[in-house]
Amino acid sequence: MIRETLKELMLIPGLSGYETRVAAAIAAHLDRIGLPHSSDRLGNLVCTIPGDPALPVVMIFTHMDQLGFIVRKVEDSGLIRLERLGGVPERALAAQAVVLCCDGGDLPGVIANKSHHATAPDEKYRVLPYAELYVDAGFASKSQAEVAGVRIGTPVCYAPRVIELAGGRIAGTSVDDRAGCAALLALAAARKGKPGPTLHLVWSVQESTTCAASCPPPPRWPPISPCRSTFCWLATRPTWSRVAILPWAAGRASASIPFTGEAR
Repeated sequence: MIRETLKELMLIPGLSGYETRVAAAIAAHLDRIGLPHSSDRLGNLVCTIPGDPALPVVMIFTHMDQLGFIVRKVEDSGLIRLERLGGVPERALAAQAVVLCCDGGDLPGVIANKSHHATAPDEKYRVLPYAELYVDAGFASKSQAEVAGVRIGTPVCYAPRVIELAGGRIAGTSVDDRAGCAALLALAAARKGKPGPTLHLVWSVQESTTCAASCPPPPRWPPISPCRSTFCWLATRPTWSRVAILPWAAGRASASIPFTGEAR
């Protein structure tokens, strides 16, 4: 189940701050499992499975969003300039296929790369800053791009793909942290109808940029006893998980609430 769910979620664009489609797919899985869920104003998706009140309450959360870009400018030529969202590695950007997530549907494009034969010797080993790169989506003019739905602020993601590797391994876009999303769904299915503590499962937004939705616990939840609660961040990148949880964990520590900093 986890493998197929992971592959499904990897193929859904979900730029940080634009996770609606990913959340809808996860919500559909929860509906099929038969578990209620809700979303807050930021877009965090929450599923609570009631349990034994005598046991510590447990919250496990992962994030739905991925790194990417938004449209910064559309040139008169129809070429598109980008602003990055999150820690996008510039050395890996040239010639990458992307999708522009417009209101009318996704449009394909590619981050342009100068031909090797046209590259001067002093340019061959230079990493271009993202501000110097542009996306070619095939438009001949700015007006063509605008008619197609491209606007300043349009989300741009790496073209979704899943690559089957040897040994049953998977590579591709947004493994971090659609793997955590798939694992959390598998946990929800496994836990349904079985004894255990009250379990809050959270698929959060904006981890890759501001961590705004990941840091505070949802305010609408009932008060949780500091001595009877455990929190766990589920991530495929332990280093990132520690960075993301530190501001939030500091508040938990002041209340003596235990948490697990990472899970793999």
